[in-house]
Amino acid sequence: MKNLAIAFLAGCIIVIGVFFFWQKSPPPLNPDPPEETGKQTKNNWFSTTEFKTYIADGKKDIQGVQVFLAATVTRKEQLVQYVTRRVLRVLPSDATVVIDYTAEYQYGYNLDGDNCNATKTEAGYDVTLRKPFLVGMPGTSKRKSSIPNKGWTIDENKVLVGLHESLDTYVKKRGEEMASTPEVVALCEKELIEFMSNFLKQRQQGKTIPKITLRYI
Repeated sequence: MKNLAIAFLAGCIIVIGVFFFWQKSPPPLNPDPPEETGKQTKNNWFSTTEFKTYIADGKKDIQGVQVFLAATVTRKEQLVQYVTRRVLRVLPSDATVVIDYTAEYQYGYNLDGDNCNATKTEAGYDVTLRKPFLVGMPGTSKRKSSIPNKGWTIDENKVLVGLHESLDTYVKKRGEEMASTPEVVALCEKELIEFMSNFLKQRQQGKTIPKITLRYI
């Protein structure tokens, strides 16, 4: 009877010990979360302080808008004005006034706020943004005037003064039209992609740089 009691007591101790061990044991680890099945995830590093600091040297404040300067285009151009007068409404009097000059155009992207977003894809990054545009007022230099053809009753110098006064407006309109040309767009895209790739290169620390594709809003 004594041995039977000892065995019964030992069994109870084992059962109680197992119960307390089960109560205090940590729950099993949760299984790994399912992988995302979508092909695109938002990864907008444009809004990070890191990117804003990196881009600061390449930006220009234009009327409160932070613009990334992507390209500067310098061209030799010519503005020609033909003037015709009629003497006694019959005899023509023609003159030609010319201004040769060098124009400098700057083009850039608005990377503020919702104007630019990066989306991670299987191929790399899709960057959606607005098309490049003329930044500020174009500069003109090396102006040279000439009057290759003079008219009888035309004050060519007066016409020339008026042409100089309208040159800035003419150059600005020309620069805005050039912003959508394939040559300017390609130049801006090349500079922006290179700039972003360098940023990712610093961030990736030697890893392969993903492909960046620009898509316009």
